[in-house]
Amino acid sequence: MLGLATSGLIYTVGTFIPDWMFYPFNAAQFGEPEVQEFLAPTTGPDPLLSYYMVSCIGFFSFILCAVACFLIYRMKMFESKRVILYLIGSAYVVFLGMRAWNFTAFNSGYFGFFGRASGWLIFLIFYEVAPLISILFMGLPPALTLEIMTLFVSIFIVLVPLVNPYGDLWDVLQQANDERTDEFTCYVSTTYCKKLLEVIAVSPLLIVCIIVVCILIVSFILDYSNRRAFINKKIIQALNKQKEQALVKQKEDQEKLINSIFPPVIARDLIIEQMQESTSRSTEGSLRSLGSSGTLGRTVARLHQNVTIVFTDICGFTAMSQECSPKDVMRFLHSLFVAFDDLIEMDGHLFKVETIGDAFMIASGLNVNSQESVRSFSVGGSTSMISCESMDASSSAKAAIRFAVAALKEAHNLTMPNGKRCQVRAGAHTGAVCSGVVGSQMPRFCLFGDTVNTANRMESTGRAGRLQVSEATHGFVRDEKEFEWEDPVSVKVKGKGDMKTYFLNDIEDSLDCDPPR
Repeated sequence: MLGLATSGLIYTVGTFIPDWMFYPFNAAQFGEPEVQEFLAPTTGPDPLLSYYMVSCIGFFSFILCAVACFLIYRMKMFESKRVILYLIGSAYVVFLGMRAWNFTAFNSGYFGFFGRASGWLIFLIFYEVAPLISILFMGLPPALTLEIMTLFVSIFIVLVPLVNPYGDLWDVLQQANDERTDEFTCYVSTTYCKKLLEVIAVSPLLIVCIIVVCILIVSFILDYSNRRAFINKKIIQALNKQKEQALVKQKEDQEKLINSIFPPVIARDLIIEQMQESTSRSTEGSLRSLGSSGTLGRTVARLHQNVTIVFTDICGFTAMSQECSPKDVMRFLHSLFVAFDDLIEMDGHLFKVETIGDAFMIASGLNVNSQESVRSFSVGGSTSMISCESMDASSSAKAAIRFAVAALKEAHNLTMPNGKRCQVRAGAHTGAVCSGVVGSQMPRFCLFGDTVNTANRMESTGRAGRLQVSEATHGFVRDEKEFEWEDPVSVKVKGKGDMKTYFLNDIEDSLDCDPPR
């Protein structure tokens, strides 16, 4: 666009405006019968109309090309912009054709302005083809530039001087030099002065050739630079895209890690707070900074009603740990707990709370996916309490029992590193719990309340391969036909005294268990 504008400006100032300034002179000159008769073979019966029609065509070729290029850039229907190159090439071809015809038909006055020896060459450089100089910085493809320059040289340096109404301009140039040699007072040898005048006469031609060669060289250099810049741009775009993808993956991994540690509703709050505070934290640093930034302390506790807590514990784990290497113990626990995790994924009521040693703790009916709350109230300082909407207590209790039964079966199918069959105790209790994230160094999501302690006692006072539940839990599932319960027994529970509990008839007793904790 800039190159076209420059060519149009040069042509307007250097050729188009002066042509119209000379209109009265040209009208009078071309009105002479002798001039009309002389120009009729090349210009037709009206030389004045032909002259200014050619001038206008050259002017509007640049204007129309610039407008067309602008519209193509703005319109989305042209996905490929190569059509612009064809338009630019066509505009310069039209311009060269019109100026060549004008130069051939009306060049009789060129000698009067600039002298016979090299007047037509000077007129050619400064008047006819000066707009071509803008090709230097247009960055056109070398092939298109070579095509335009070849067309220019062929027309103005070869064809026009040889085929025109005034004879061979090269012969005119030689005759003019001979005449000037005769008139010139030479203080040295005549041969030297003749050669000197020939060099002076031909120097405009050398300038034209130099301009053409420079335009071609600059075109090749610009094309090479543009290609290198394009490749570098693509490389930078690819690197930026790769970096953006790495950042997105890092963000996804960070959110996945947070979601694996905290419940969804809490993880969502933490992620939103982090995004507001900083967008460039690493995963390790972000977890470590949650507590120090105060994010964890804004909403610490959530109150949940009718939550069923299930604890499982491996019988004989203490003895097995003494007999086997820590690596084998860890591998065995990993296999067992992964199987338990798969069971949790099957039911939306269940949520894995934590593992401590060989103990596995889950909660059913915690409703950690809900964003709704019944009421919110402050319990002192920056701590606030949210009373969460409860899930169906009966459905939650049934989901917990099903998990416990499946966990007992999964454990029964595994063999411990010491070669003995794995036996697990399970205990469940239903009641109110309080959930929250505690600590600033490696923060953890925990459940608090007497319900947790009672569920733990149901497990620790249970039997190997059996599930023991409290009366509260039994009350929610006693009418379910899929569960068969033994008669209630009285169990002495530390800190609570005697409690009525129920054992599920599911898996037979097979192994002795460790003493109650």
